[in-house]
Amino acid sequence: MDGPAANVRYASPDALKGIVIVLVVLVHIVLLANTGSEEGRTKPLVMQILYLGLMVFFLLSGYFYRPGRTIMDNIKKRALQLLVALVICSVALPVITYCWLALMGQSSDISNIFDAFIESMNLNDLFVKAGLDPTHAACCTSVGYYYLWTMMGGFLIFYTIANYVMEDYRKIAVAIAALLGVTALIMIFWDVKMPFQIHLAPIAACFMLIGATLAKVDLLDRIESFEWRSGRYWLPLIVCLAVGVGLSFLFPPGVKFDYLEFGEYGVWSLFPYVVEAVCMFVVYLYLALLFSKIPMLSKPIVIASQHSMGILLLHGFIATILIAPFFVIPTTSWFPTDMTMVQRAIVAFATLILCIVICRYGPKVIGRVRKKEAESRVRHRFKALTATRCFVRSFKY
Repeated sequence: MDGPAANVRYASPDALKGIVIVLVVLVHIVLLANTGSEEGRTKPLVMQILYLGLMVFFLLSGYFYRPGRTIMDNIKKRALQLLVALVICSVALPVITYCWLALMGQSSDISNIFDAFIESMNLNDLFVKAGLDPTHAACCTSVGYYYLWTMMGGFLIFYTIANYVMEDYRKIAVAIAALLGVTALIMIFWDVKMPFQIHLAPIAACFMLIGATLAKVDLLDRIESFEWRSGRYWLPLIVCLAVGVGLSFLFPPGVKFDYLEFGEYGVWSLFPYVVEAVCMFVVYLYLALLFSKIPMLSKPIVIASQHSMGILLLHGFIATILIAPFFVIPTTSWFPTDMTMVQRAIVAFATLILCIVICRYGPKVIGRVRKKEAESRVRHRFKALTATRCFVRSFKY
């Protein structure tokens, strides 16, 4: 943890984060035509293997963990940032979307703003059997927010135990086993939706611990060395690809992580799921490194990776704004089911571009506006002070 991983900026994680966030947007808008239906969650095995890429952000968060900070410092740095962003978006985006839908002539009740807030905060349908709810407020744009809530809960657990276990592989193994055990118990005895996706926090923390363990063995440094002529360099890729795909064939991982469903065999699918996700993570890192060697393709992907959280927060909102003038926004799925694949693809790429532009240049524009406002206030104060002095002097003379 104090070696290369602490000081080197790697190309493959940036490329991997960018690729995953782009795929997330494409899957949400293009492929999941009806995310609220069971049919929309049934995908070919290749899609299920790609879906394992969602664990990338958990694993990378653990990989780049730095020991030495206090628990509160770590929570303030990561978890509180996520909480503030989620609360702001859960309030602001539904209001803006509601106003936009009303402007477009789409029927909507003002109470939907509150419903959208509850849904965005993952406070709907609490303590009931986890399942696919086909209804949601039309002005709710929180596609993927469950993942950010899960990440925040995972951070709280991971930061609490990391400093106590990371120095000893045996303690790490016990902690990982304990987190898997807790997840298994939740699946067996308490398979209900809990506030803020707390039921997903143990498995998220488990992946973060695994990521931190991979940092101890300098995984990225070994991959980034790119000694492609050496057979030893390609051996981990071959082994992980064989194990990951082989296990996925025997124990299909599914695409219902957000419902604590890891495959066709109930709680027994949990354990191969973790192995599959870690193996494919290594494979994806190799592929991301190769991808990063192509400047024309890697540059926009790296830019997307720099704003991955912003894209995840905004893409549902931007897509809804783009679609609303042309289609009725339903309450049974995130996006209209009567859109063609071509239309969905156009919206998806337009959404990606707008999200990146907003995340990249929005803060700069806001900063300039604030700077001009501050300068304007200073000028007004100076003029007022000058006028006051002139007024006082007129009485002296």
